[in-house]
Amino acid sequence: MKKTIMSLLVICLAGCQNTRHDIEKEVRIPSQHGQSVIDVAPMLPEAVKVLLKEAETHKQNGDFNLAIMTIDRALRIVPDSPSVQQHLAEMYLADGDYELAMLWAKKVMVNGPAFGVLCERARRTVALSAEVLGEKEQQLHALETIAGCVQQAKPRY
Repeated sequence: MKKTIMSLLVICLAGCQNTRHDIEKEVRIPSQHGQSVIDVAPMLPEAVKVLLKEAETHKQNGDFNLAIMTIDRALRIVPDSPSVQQHLAEMYLADGDYELAMLWAKKVMVNGPAFGVLCERARRTVALSAEVLGEKEQQLHALETIAGCVQQAKPRY
């Protein structure tokens, strides 16, 4: 009886480890609320846009390794692009590599835009990764700073 309970517990915990985050529902869609009057949309070369689209196709097909390799190719073209770095962070999050997801999203938080969608996506990625890793202080900090990504319009008289 004791072995059966332990076996079930191990199976349940193993299942928790394989849970993938839905980056569309948990990161991208909530970040597109459009309330910030300032949004930074970094310009990307067409080749990078094609690679990011290709990576999304690989993700949809469940091939996260190929998606990550494709984003790595894009990052070689524009190594300092917060937009590409955030795509990489989100792909690691979707693949369940929370440490790398947090590492890349933190780079975006430091070097990326201070307002807009990309700002918010980075903070949501850090918050989700930190939650899984049990780093509550980092999770709380990321959640608290999401509101700062929204720049409200000044009242006009």
